[in-house]
Amino acid sequence: MTQLTEADVKKLIQQGYCRTSNKHGHVSRIDCADWAKRLTKERSPSRVYEAVRGMGGLARAEDQYRRVYSRDTLDVGRTVSQFPSSIGTVTGYRPKEAV
Repeated sequence: MTQLTEADVKKLIQQGYCRTSNKHGHVSRIDCADWAKRLTKERSPSRVYEAVRGMGGLARAEDQYRRVYSRDTLDVGRTVSQFPSSIGTVTGYRPKEAV
């Protein structure tokens, strides 16, 4: 892990990274455009909207995806507190840029 500048943190937030673990200093993002289909596949592949709504809404579904399914997780150490919480934050999929 390298030390992040304030500009790095802002850029990562713009890419959709949210705080998923205070204890371990982890942030994650939704890493694919079809994340909702991947998340709800086992539940109801033909009814993504209903499945997401049944999970408690879009914000909860995104939080679940970031914490469990995302393969794009970074260890940002102490700067984790500068990121928005994954709980209740709606970002959708955003393309990734180099930091």
